[in-house]
Amino acid sequence: MKFTIPTYLQIVLVHIICFFPSLTKGQKFELVKNTPIGAVKDGSRMAAFVDVNNDGLLDIFISNGPKGGQNNSLYLNNGKGNFTKVANDPLVQDGAPSDGATWGDIDNDGDLDVYIVNWYGKPNLFYLNDGKGHFTQVTQGEIIQNGFSETASWGDVDNDGDLDLYVTNSSPNRSGQQNFFIKNNGDGRFFLDTQSIITQIKKDARSINWIDFNNDGQLDLFVSHEDGSGNQLFKNTKAGFQQVQNDFQAKPTASMGSSWADYDNDGDLDLFVANFRSRAQIFNNQGNGTFKEVEVGLAKNGLSFGSVWGDIDNDGDLDLFVANATFSKNKVINFLYLNDGQGKFARDTTSVVATYQGNTFGAAFGDYDNDGDLDLVTANTFQSAEANTLYRNLGNQNHWVNISLKGSISNAAAIGTKIRLKATIGGKSVWQMREISSQSGYNCQNSLRIHFGLGNTTKIDSLIIEWPMGGKEVKTDLKVDQFYIFQEVIPAGFIRANFTIKNDDQLIATTKTKIVFTNLSIHHSKAKVSYSWDFNNDGIIDSRKENPTHIYSKPGTYTIRLIVTSNSQKDTIIRKNYVQIKKSGDISTSSD
Repeated sequence: MKFTIPTYLQIVLVHIICFFPSLTKGQKFELVKNTPIGAVKDGSRMAAFVDVNNDGLLDIFISNGPKGGQNNSLYLNNGKGNFTKVANDPLVQDGAPSDGATWGDIDNDGDLDVYIVNWYGKPNLFYLNDGKGHFTQVTQGEIIQNGFSETASWGDVDNDGDLDLYVTNSSPNRSGQQNFFIKNNGDGRFFLDTQSIITQIKKDARSINWIDFNNDGQLDLFVSHEDGSGNQLFKNTKAGFQQVQNDFQAKPTASMGSSWADYDNDGDLDLFVANFRSRAQIFNNQGNGTFKEVEVGLAKNGLSFGSVWGDIDNDGDLDLFVANATFSKNKVINFLYLNDGQGKFARDTTSVVATYQGNTFGAAFGDYDNDGDLDLVTANTFQSAEANTLYRNLGNQNHWVNISLKGSISNAAAIGTKIRLKATIGGKSVWQMREISSQSGYNCQNSLRIHFGLGNTTKIDSLIIEWPMGGKEVKTDLKVDQFYIFQEVIPAGFIRANFTIKNDDQLIATTKTKIVFTNLSIHHSKAKVSYSWDFNNDGIIDSRKENPTHIYSKPGTYTIRLIVTSNSQKDTIIRKNYVQIKKSGDISTSSD
């Protein structure tokens, strides 16, 4: 499906950008003024481009985190080149000391929800989206943990079609804290997994990335540590997570952030590590499960935190923005690196992006004005009172394509999906690859819409979508300079059984309570399916309705089984000890 959105009117140029002499190509940005994003001075931490109300326009979320707490900020894109700050919504009224955040469609209902972490021992925050950009806070359940959390990321770790969560934690005294691994039960509830190897180490963690570094279809985990203890990579296997020993663990430093991308267009994800008071590093994926640190022209020193990859000049290779900050009264500049397409980077030292002075923790790339190039927003925090910045990309003559994906059997936000694009750029056949992620770098989340620069080509040879659940779709005859939306195709024989009891009060109820079951099963739209409900797992079918109700006559704890059948295909889900029934009068009676 293709959609066309008109570009905005030209915003008045407010800064003349000169280019570093050694660059053969440059990219012009302008600092957007007269916008609410830069109207107040906050202690900001995280930046994200997200479409919260499904209007095809990227909105901006900023988390704020001074010690005394501060409301977070949401700016709705008004479609006219500017934004409107949201004031009356729980999402922007918590007053907490927030740090990182991660956006994803947690309940697979077609809109983006958000998990926000807090420092200073405060409980983390979880908000569900109603589809119109209005949010409801979830305050109960194992997903609500507290500590000294740094950031978080959603990813479908077990490829069951819903998003799980990993939260990194540090500590105020370098004593360390275990990270949180919170698994999605698929019924709107979550389980804190304390047994996995990825939660056993007590360190001061910062950044987290769910990535498929070995192209096996399973999301692996990378965690950076600020305490100099070395960073960690965990490979996701059928037997569970296994720690991978590699070059980036042998050279410990204060690693604040990390970003993964295929910067050399060889089909696998490489790693950038943002270090504090030392040189940043790039580790090239060798394609055999190992990595090699390479010299690519990065600055010899840095005070780096967040980082994001994006093809800002639409030339067919990924460029890099790095956010720098201090814990002092000193202002610093950020780094912007342009990829030369040969494995090296040239640092821009003169543009408005590269010369801005302040303290920046987080950033995000996204095409907020839908004109075919990547714009940049930064979350600034100098002395907890600095205006945030929005930079508009002024574009060039290069071509592009922008892809939005919607999962059907995979998670609805398509997080973890790989997109591979083939085109002839500059006379050379090039494969580019992107992987959709809910954490692009420390306190950074790029738009979930995937952007490809195409250089001078006017033809896309092919586009391959590799969905997290294993499906592969090939698209041809695509035009350049277009926005596309693709919905995952449900295979004809696919069935996944699932259900929930939405009302928490009905999970612990009485013998007079009418329990309402909501069927969440997925199948092909033309399939004829039948449902078999066993409300006490005794082997006897109690209902064949799609969404039944049931009243238990005896107290007890009940396991519930649902079988979904279509022709010769069937799938079964069993929720063990799901409902606890007490005698009438023992608790307050709940009724639907």
